[in-house]
Amino acid sequence: HLCSGQQGTGDEAGKLDWGGGRLVGLGTRQADWINKTHRPLLLAKILGIYTVGFKNSRSGDSKRLDVVIMENILYGCRSQKVFDLKGSMRSRYVDPSKDRSGNVLLDENYLNYICNTPVYVHPHSKRVLMQAISMDTQFLAENHVMDYSLLACVEDVTGELVLGIIDFVRTFTLDKRLEMYVKRSTNKVLPTVVYPELYRKRFCEAMERYFTVVPDKWTGLEADVNF
Repeated sequence: HLCSGQQGTGDEAGKLDWGGGRLVGLGTRQADWINKTHRPLLLAKILGIYTVGFKNSRSGDSKRLDVVIMENILYGCRSQKVFDLKGSMRSRYVDPSKDRSGNVLLDENYLNYICNTPVYVHPHSKRVLMQAISMDTQFLAENHVMDYSLLACVEDVTGELVLGIIDFVRTFTLDKRLEMYVKRSTNKVLPTVVYPELYRKRFCEAMERYFTVVPDKWTGLEADVNF
């Protein structure tokens, strides 16, 4: 039911932004957001944040790990294809034959996949999906969070589309601002790391394109209804 992540070094240390209790604050605000928002949401729930420490009695060396426990979006899901979608085309392709990360594919893989196997949703499902994405990403942008992903897979047995927003623990800090300027100066393609509001806009627009509406028996009837 649960999954965990720990603070690492280098880029991973920035990815899990613990500085000044920011992640703890984000978890608290997320709980408040869920309680007051009586609508479907996609954010994976932060269930706990812990510090685990231990000391080697022989060498005297000690170590501390900061760990976040989150909801496992894919618990019980049986699917051979899982996609991590950010709405960006920059370095967003993995070679399935060489991938070592548990067959998690990226945006370009997804676009190649839907060329042959489109992912269709009903009109009412698309409205609920896009409303949830809009509300969740607004919450993240207000908390200066970017670089999150939509985890998506189609359940092999039921055909259901399983979705959730993950990796929303990276804030737009000074090092990320510098990274954005450097990448924009060396490449015409907009980098993955951008301002939270710009990241949100690009993310929402991409998710709108990624899931195709298939008409149902109710499609078009609202045009004939007069109030």
